[in-house]
Amino acid sequence: MGLKQTFSYSSYNAYSTYSTHREKTSEGYFMADIQLKKLKRDQLLELLLEQTKRADALEQQLKEKDEQLKSKEILLEESGNIAEAALRLNNIFENAQRTADQYIESIMLLQQRLQDRADKEANKL
Repeated sequence: MGLKQTFSYSSYNAYSTYSTHREKTSEGYFMADIQLKKLKRDQLLELLLEQTKRADALEQQLKEKDEQLKSKEILLEESGNIAEAALRLNNIFENAQRTADQYIESIMLLQQRLQDRADKEANKL
């Protein structure tokens, strides 16, 4: 079943104009509903096809945005992990520096004791 080309995209735009102005008539119908009732079957099918294409395009955009959001969440998570790792490394380096300072202090203290002992031995002679 082929669709006739009598329903052009400009007709679709005309419908979309009506769909944004949904004014209620005295019978309780909306203007868009009245306009739809005036369309022929092939025009309605074309409109349905256009709406389906638009829905598919919007679904694709949504998928792409979801993927972008996920990748940004992963980046944020990774940057958080990197920040945590940097803090841990800083703590490791701080602990290593304290240990090195304590070692140097103990060596200097040992050297001072040895020097004092050597001086006492020298004074005895």
